[in-house]
This record gives sequence, structure tokens and C-alpha cells, in this order.
Amino acid sequence: MNRDEAIHNISVVTDELEDIVERRVKAIEALGSLPIVNIHNYNILIEKPTRKSYVSPYAKFDKIRRKRK
Repeated sequence: MNRDEAIHNISVVTDELEDIVERRVKAIEALGSLPIVNIHNYNILIEKPTRKSYVSPYAKFDKIRRKRK
């Protein structure tokens, strides 16, 4: 598939004139090279909770039992 076929296919799919699609392509080319961004590899600092949201009423006895073993 060459460039003209691709522009034609895009114009058929989007139901727009080929001139409009070609103008958009030229505008994108005029921007130059854009940095490639990996959207799946970003760092978000997720803070882990410092304590559990629920503590069993028997947790104290579970700790004592674990220490004895």
C-alpha cells in the first residue's frame, strides 16, 4: 500500500474528503519528530498502607501463639 492508497482508505473510513486527510498528514509531518512515549512504563508512586485496614480481634493472641512456637 502506498501513501495515496492509505490516504484514500483513511478518507473512506472517516467519511472525509481526501484533501482534508492530506492536509492533516502534512500538518503532522510539519511538527517534526515527536518523542516516543511508552504509556505502559510510567512511574507512579503508590504509597502502601502503613497498617492493615482490618485487624482481627484475635490478632494479639495469634502473635503470642507464634512467639511460643
